[in-house]
Amino acid sequence: MNVPELTVPFVALVRSGATGRPLPRALPEPDAGAWEDLLLLARKHEVGPLLHAAVGRSPLAAPGPVYEGLRQAARVSEVRAARALDQLAGVVTALNARGIQPLLLKGALFSFRYYGSPGLRPFGDLDLLVPAAACEDAVTALEAIGYHTALGRDRAGQEYLLEDEYHRALCRKGGLKLEVHWSLLHPESRIQLDLEALWRRSEEVTSPGGRARAFSPEDEVVFMAVHAAKHQFRMPFRHLADLAALLTARAALDWERVWREGDACNAGREVAAYLGAACELGVAELPEAVRRKALESRRRREEAALLARYAVEWPFFEHPHGIIEMLASRSPASILRSFGEILFGAGAPGPSSENPAAPTSPRAPGPPNRSPRGKRWLGHLRRLRTDGDNIHAAALIRDRFRDI
Repeated sequence: MNVPELTVPFVALVRSGATGRPLPRALPEPDAGAWEDLLLLARKHEVGPLLHAAVGRSPLAAPGPVYEGLRQAARVSEVRAARALDQLAGVVTALNARGIQPLLLKGALFSFRYYGSPGLRPFGDLDLLVPAAACEDAVTALEAIGYHTALGRDRAGQEYLLEDEYHRALCRKGGLKLEVHWSLLHPESRIQLDLEALWRRSEEVTSPGGRARAFSPEDEVVFMAVHAAKHQFRMPFRHLADLAALLTARAALDWERVWREGDACNAGREVAAYLGAACELGVAELPEAVRRKALESRRRREEAALLARYAVEWPFFEHPHGIIEMLASRSPASILRSFGEILFGAGAPGPSSENPAAPTSPRAPGPPNRSPRGKRWLGHLRRLRTDGDNIHAAALIRDRFRDI
């Protein structure tokens, strides 16, 4: 599969499906082989329903088996979304009964707020934010309707979670996992969102089951950027499609506030990276001033191009972690440690704590099935030749966003 050649039609189809707008007139008709690859790409990125919607309203003629695959993906997604939103309704009803209005996050919210039909936005769990002071009350309300959690049942566990984590994961038989957040990032992250301000600017929404809240559109953009960077851009493409859907529904964003709030929580580069990748791909229509700011220098434009390519290609890219870590290293010690892993495999001894700059000593010979060093190096060199741009992008992302 030649993913770079597929990127233009793939992004155009995703954007059309997310926004309801027609495909570009200049988009050429893919041949049969390209259609099969587009179907595989859509499955990898969980955007089959969007491609189905785009093809259904366009003059493109997808081959029968491909269109049937897209149709099935769309139908399955609609059924799953209906069941998931029924589950969300029970959660919201239970929380409202305790006087708690949850703030809905990510997929479930977008499916009914920004997309034309819930099935257009697949999601695999339910995420919501509650005030920290209401967290235990919220969990108690949810346990009363059948949810359970393996952590935090005793006092020591609760204290650990409150001090060192930022969400509770709950499960119920036959349902999606539910994450109840009282914060959005690890306490030691360099980015810390102002939760009080986010709550104050949030908007009330009519949710399945009752009353809930959502981020303002400006805060939603910042959160999406931070979330993508936290996962080092290894996220299904539906997360970039979310930006197109949001901007279609809420076109009049205060972009100065987006930049201001991003800088205020130390996430300016995350916002620029996320919007820059969207600009390079053309997945969302941004005002020219925003586009210029996201790509304001040559260096950032080159980075945005790498991030954009990586955002589409990562599911097909096998990470050579040692090389990526070495290229993203910030100190001689970490370079040596990564170099040792390349030479001797994962788990190679790193520099000693007494002399972190000292070279590592060779490890003992590995088990019989360990590849010879020369053969392993040949594999690394082949990856460098064939996946150079992806390796560069992955190292760049690792360097920029490792501490979120």
